[in-house]
Amino acid sequence: CPYYVDVEIDSLLCPGQSDTLRLDIGGGVPPYALNWSVNSGGNQFGIDTQSPYDPYIVTAPPTATPYSIEFVAIITDANGAIATDTAVVLFNPSPNLPPAIVQSCQDAAAFVLLLPDAGLWEGDNISGSAFSLADAGTFDLTYTEGECSATTQAIVYPTPQFSEVYATCQGGAPFTLIAPPLPGTWSDALGLVNPAGLFTPSAPGVFDVTYTTADGCTAETTVTVQGITLNTSAVQVC
Repeated sequence: CPYYVDVEIDSLLCPGQSDTLRLDIGGGVPPYALNWSVNSGGNQFGIDTQSPYDPYIVTAPPTATPYSIEFVAIITDANGAIATDTAVVLFNPSPNLPPAIVQSCQDAAAFVLLLPDAGLWEGDNISGSAFSLADAGTFDLTYTEGECSATTQAIVYPTPQFSEVYATCQGGAPFTLIAPPLPGTWSDALGLVNPAGLFTPSAPGVFDVTYTTADGCTAETTVTVQGITLNTSAVQVC
């Protein structure tokens, strides 16, 4: 059969991934003498050259930029005939993502653009590279670029919801607003409500009151205070 040497290894490795440098020799006249050239610099990694050849495992290190390594196997048979083969491994970086790429308040109509966006985002509530804030919760997201992946999270904090309608009369007894089932505080522009939600109807009008959760999400409701009108009639004394 024809004289040959064949070198194989995965052509792309991401940080932490490994593969074994595989060698196949055929034809020619044994015994064979093996040598390696790595990036044209000799056998700098100390790859085994004595038969039976120990497996050489290539593990991709962390890297910020892509780079490659060229492995060349050089075989010389008993007659001095030489055969060579080359395998190139590309080492790609994993995407650099923060632990939480989204930290925002729930908003049924809002989206957050996920960056980087040159690759593929996967996970719940994702359309292309846009993440919907419609649902509260913690979502696991995966981003893949150059065949290497990284994971991150999107954290959507719940926004307070109100169902109560408040109405009272001016000068009535202070009363406590019903808070959503989320830790937080109340506020308003005129100081009619304290942080615990105690509202004092000291003036007539329609007042906006705001509830702010511990996560910084806000919602507003209103309190209507009806003014008191006194009707007086003139009495003429002759």
